[in-house]
Amino acid sequence: MAALEVAQPEFGSRLRDRRLELGLSQKALADSGQVTASYVSLLEKGTRVPTLDVVVGLARVLNTSIESLLGVSAAGLIGAEAGGTDGTASTLVEARQCVEAGDVERAVKLLSAARAIGGLDERRLFDIDVLLQEQLGALDRHTERLALLDELDGLALVAASHEIRLSLGVDRAVALRESGRLGAAWEVLEPLIGQVGAPPYAGSWVHVRLLGVVVSVLVERGEFEPVRAFVPEMLDHAGKLGSGGVLGRAYWAAAMASHRLGDLERTRDYLTEAHRELTHASIKLVDWLRFCRFYATALLDVGEDLDAARDWLLAAETLTKTVRLPGEWTAATALRARFELAAGDIARAAELFEEAVAQDAGLTGATLISVLLEWATALQRLGRPAEAIEVLRRAARQCERDGNYRQAAEAWRRIDDVRGTDEERR
Repeated sequence: MAALEVAQPEFGSRLRDRRLELGLSQKALADSGQVTASYVSLLEKGTRVPTLDVVVGLARVLNTSIESLLGVSAAGLIGAEAGGTDGTASTLVEARQCVEAGDVERAVKLLSAARAIGGLDERRLFDIDVLLQEQLGALDRHTERLALLDELDGLALVAASHEIRLSLGVDRAVALRESGRLGAAWEVLEPLIGQVGAPPYAGSWVHVRLLGVVVSVLVERGEFEPVRAFVPEMLDHAGKLGSGGVLGRAYWAAAMASHRLGDLERTRDYLTEAHRELTHASIKLVDWLRFCRFYATALLDVGEDLDAARDWLLAAETLTKTVRLPGEWTAATALRARFELAAGDIARAAELFEEAVAQDAGLTGATLISVLLEWATALQRLGRPAEAIEVLRRAARQCERDGNYRQAAEAWRRIDDVRGTDEERR
């Protein structure tokens, strides 16, 4: 199972008890959970270990939490505190386990507390800060993440290692991208492309990751032509590394790029490959949640299989309850709004879009713009043009702040279209 250890036969016993409690046969559970009855039987006997997507699906069908099936507390599927030569080493181990279990907020608290003690040697401080800045990104605390990356740059250990500087440079570009500063992100990435693309880093995991970030930034900037060359290069290097996790993430990045390019058929093909690789790879709970959510988003855009989109949406909602990050609740609300819009409940979709935009853990960057544009679509279909125009105006201004002038122009054009349609109706 991705990132989590499943204890058998205990898992099988809990699965059987919950199934019987609900009065379900193995076949009924299998049909709803998209597995076979024989596989359910093997799980209950303790002779098979399920993958993460199977646990999520079973928890949803059985109307229970992932933690209940796994038999651990929400504080983290993290286990007991690991031993070590000092308290900081134990904290690092526990924080990593929290991250794997999806309890990012607890990981940040542990790491921040360890850092505040002071008196750490540079190596230990480096280990803490690298993990901490990654988790600050997961919590959308990008300003804090960038400040911590600045501090990391000042460590002698970082200055002495070109490889570490390259890796942290990619982290900085990600933080800038996620905060909507696409121009600044590209300024960081552009010199790294030549450095990482040359020996000894060419074809390495750092190279593949860099290409994924480069592709995402170029797409959001509306610079599509270079993407068509970078995506095959990224997939080629990832395939040669022989790691399912690396290849799965590369296919995921390729799918996201194709999605933004409007190539929905290729998006679906890439997602199928990503799912095949990531199902059997180690992937953090938060990342699997985001993959499920993106898969649902892509299927909604393809528009051919609403039932499959619902399954991925429900999986994402189940994981959101486990991860419990404020930003993930917001994203889940926005995705549910998209589904309701596709399913024809336009009024409910408009309510959910408004709720998602208004939530404290607000949406940012390209995600916010996408939600605003779809909210405007719902309002227009409800015959509320004035509100649709106001939302589109907000989207256009957000695009301009982010330096995404192509999409800003499209939003302003839509405003003219809405006005024209409204005048015709009058």
